[in-house]
Amino acid sequence: MAPRSKIAGVAQMRELNDVSASSITSMHCGGKIECLFEADSTKELLSLLSTHEEFFVMGGGTNTIFEDGRINIPVIRLGDKFNFIKRDGDSIYAGSATPLSGLLDFCIRGGLTGLEFAAGIPGKIGGALYMNAGTKDKAIMGKVASIEIADKEGIHTIGKEDLNYGYRCGGIPTKAVIIGAHFLLNQASPGIVKKNIELALSNRRNQPKGYSSGSIFMNTEEIAAGYLIDQAGLKGFRVGGAVVSDRHANFIMNQGGATTADIKTLIKVIKERVRDKFGIELQEEVAIIG
Repeated sequence: MAPRSKIAGVAQMRELNDVSASSITSMHCGGKIECLFEADSTKELLSLLSTHEEFFVMGGGTNTIFEDGRINIPVIRLGDKFNFIKRDGDSIYAGSATPLSGLLDFCIRGGLTGLEFAAGIPGKIGGALYMNAGTKDKAIMGKVASIEIADKEGIHTIGKEDLNYGYRCGGIPTKAVIIGAHFLLNQASPGIVKKNIELALSNRRNQPKGYSSGSIFMNTEEIAAGYLIDQAGLKGFRVGGAVVSDRHANFIMNQGGATTADIKTLIKVIKERVRDKFGIELQEEVAIIG
């Protein structure tokens, strides 16, 4: 993978070719990504958006699975220049490439409360905002004041009230890339914030360790997807190298050599079994790209 540039006037643009999808996603599967661009400034990002009609924005790779074979759609990832946090009183502005764990560490040091529920959620702020990550009771958009995005027209700031967000949906406009977000938090002692984070982490202690994309399906309004899958008798059910976790049935684990085809087949089986038993159609939370 040799970095090079094809974008006129953007000498430092990083372009990686034939990137193994398994090396940049938490499920560790998938084929080769023909072209992955890494933008390290808004200028570079805007150049990419003006050059490509179709693209996929890559976050931390924790909720993304790429198809087997060759991925022809250009993939855009934001570089380290988008990994930052700035504070203004009880408000903070965080870049899209900032890990959620880094944001929570900042909140501990600064004595800012409101985001502790996100402890243990992997990935970066951009991805968390895009899917409105959270728990069954709280989600990250609840603490957002506004989001800054880039699209072909330039840079825009959108107030939360103008976003059609909801459960596992941040309401981000099509073909827009999240640059960062303003969060409104409350003051608290660092000790209280740390204690709240530890409590949130303890609530996730049943989540399995290993190669996975986290929760595969969205919960229904009344019943957790993991409960439905468990009651359908699918814990431990395997297709190739992909298996339904014995610890949490809403997790599919790559136990070695799983292909995206294995995972897609397992998803299909789960949906069919749950539909047959409960009459409920599960909806995927994970994105499969290709």
